[in-house]
Amino acid sequence: MHVKGNQFIKDNKLWKGLFELKWVLWLSIGLGLIVSFLFINACYAWMKELFFTDHGDLGIFSSSTLSSSFNVFGQAIAIDGGLKYLILIFADVIIFHCTVTTVNILSGNTQKPSFRDFVNAEKRMIRVSFTAWILEMIAGIIVAVILGIIGLDFLKDIVLLILEFYFIGHLFLDNYNEQYGLSVKESFNVIKVHAGAAIGIGFVAYILFFIPIVGLVVAPILGAVTGAIYMYSKNVNAELERDLELV
Repeated sequence: MHVKGNQFIKDNKLWKGLFELKWVLWLSIGLGLIVSFLFINACYAWMKELFFTDHGDLGIFSSSTLSSSFNVFGQAIAIDGGLKYLILIFADVIIFHCTVTTVNILSGNTQKPSFRDFVNAEKRMIRVSFTAWILEMIAGIIVAVILGIIGLDFLKDIVLLILEFYFIGHLFLDNYNEQYGLSVKESFNVIKVHAGAAIGIGFVAYILFFIPIVGLVVAPILGAVTGAIYMYSKNVNAELERDLELV
């Protein structure tokens, strides 16, 4: 699924035109500042431990501590619920652009989103992200309780991780549904049917988030394109008989 998405991006050069709009550039700078702050913190923690702590084997320590520090960096981005959704909200400009462009290419349309379309998409992403965050926490509590009752606590972390994958993927697929005028509630119902695709897309995005700086640009582009290609290939929303339009 992602292989097709990656090839589609290369063939159609979807990154072109994304940063031609100055306000898109400023939003990207904002996202970059957040990520840079986290990255610098991880590096600082490593340097502090490296130079101000007495360790016997400096070589072994430096490599292990570097790995640990960047693991903390990756967790801060990809695992912490609030920050994870905040980053996706910032990245929605990229996600929306790539989704619209992909749908245009696949369907033969030439619709060009206006500034208002981007604003509406951003408002929707905030709403969907907040809803997904709440649902993820509620589902996590329910899963933890149920697994605890039946004595399968050891599965809790795995199930919670899958839930994260699902809701991350949900945000990408919702962008596609938005193009067809679906409400947030309708979109949630449609995506439930394609939970496997949502989990797959969320999983890849989750892994990419661990790559400092670059991953946070690649993940939104690849996730948006892959999600749009999947949904379009499955004729999702075709039965609703709605005209393709930006909402």
